Amino acid sequence: MRPYNLPCFDDIDMDYLSFLQKEFGCCCDNGSCFRKLEIPSALGEGSFQRVQARNSLEIWRVKTRLHQPLTLPFQMRVPRFEICYCRTGHVVIDSDMDRLNCSFSDGNYQTNLMNFSGSMTYAPGIPQEFVSILFYQEFLDSLPMTFLSFSELNEEKKIEVYQPTETPFVLKQSFEKILDCPASDITLLLQLEGMGMEILSRIITLHFQNSRSSENQPVLSLSDKARLEQVRTIIDDNLHRNITIKELSLQVGLNTHKLTSGFRTLYGISLNQYRKDARMKKAEEILLSGQWNISETAFLVGYQSVGHFTNDFRRHYGLCPGEFRKGCMKTDTA
Repeated sequence: MRPYNLPCFDDIDMDYLSFLQKEFGCCCDNGSCFRKLEIPSALGEGSFQRVQARNSLEIWRVKTRLHQPLTLPFQMRVPRFEICYCRTGHVVIDSDMDRLNCSFSDGNYQTNLMNFSGSMTYAPGIPQEFVSILFYQEFLDSLPMTFLSFSELNEEKKIEVYQPTETPFVLKQSFEKILDCPASDITLLLQLEGMGMEILSRIITLHFQNSRSSENQPVLSLSDKARLEQVRTIIDDNLHRNITIKELSLQVGLNTHKLTSGFRTLYGISLNQYRKDARMKKAEEILLSGQWNISETAFLVGYQSVGHFTNDFRRHYGLCPGEFRKGCMKTDTA
């Protein structure tokens, strides 16, 4: 049986679904968050679905049955953390690194923290049912200090966690829910996002909880520390703006990795968590002044959604903004 060979997929050039759509010459249902591609009948049956959630999270659900082998050369260059689960099927991965060659099949899962090239060959005649959860660099950079900085793992650890292994029952349940979730539209988005984050937390507990060590901490020069102090000043002066990590990196002359990991090392907190805490402190000052209402306060500290602001404020102080302000007014009157 002659395999169906595709040209090399490069994740810098385009996303995987657009690549398949172009090569198969078939239609794809497009939406702001949901995209689904039905594979051509000449190749088999089934579909690839891509769901883009918040927090640089992307979830794929693949359910196909092929008439012939499908070989896909690939070049992965975009930094990401990927978690894959195979309910049924068989995929052979050949890589430019021999230690990454593997067979991924029924009931196994794997994690991928490396960028590499190679090829994947999907076996024909059997159902192929996969789920893939991807967290991109923006998400990795935003992890608080209590999480692991995946980019700091050595190659041995990355290869170890890459090898397919039997899926623990608790993880399998979560993966199965993603594959079988019957919801649609925003309900599907929210459910898949929640399950994706749940799987990530379990993966960290299984593989990475104690991997971070002091030797992985970045060494900061006096110049680096001065630039990181400048970053903190920029954040404090621009709480009303959502300045991106890339913008901060360009302003102070540090790459994004040195910026985020160095900030954690110097201040003991992630950059994004520091900004959130600073916004809450500023919101407290504004509410205590009595000059602005809750909606105006939210806008002044960089929130576009009053609901989002209220939720963060409640988590931070244990009270919603209105309750907080009323309590302060009663205290002042007394």
